[in-house]
Amino acid sequence: MKQAYAVTGFVPDDVAKRLSAGAKGTIQVRPERGVTTVLMEVDGADITEVRSAASTAGETLVQLILRDKAVVRTIIEARLGGVEPFSDPAITRLTAAATAKSIVV
Repeated sequence: MKQAYAVTGFVPDDVAKRLSAGAKGTIQVRPERGVTTVLMEVDGADITEVRSAASTAGETLVQLILRDKAVVRTIIEARLGGVEPFSDPAITRLTAAATAKSIVV
């Protein structure tokens, strides 16, 4: 069986409609619906296949199959306000979900 890396998550419906293999620009994928503090970012040129699923509340579940050596950026938004950072288990869980996974294609 062939293996590849993929990111799976949610994109706005309008982004899902225009997604295709080799799409131009950067694609931002959220690990869960409505999450904005953690996201995965991948260059459209690194996408070899797009799998779409259900759409709910304006967001579509997608799985982006990536080419070998693709770069996936995990971005965590933090608002700075003069307080010491703390360990947030929810952010830790979302960050773990916001990584490329090896799948069978």
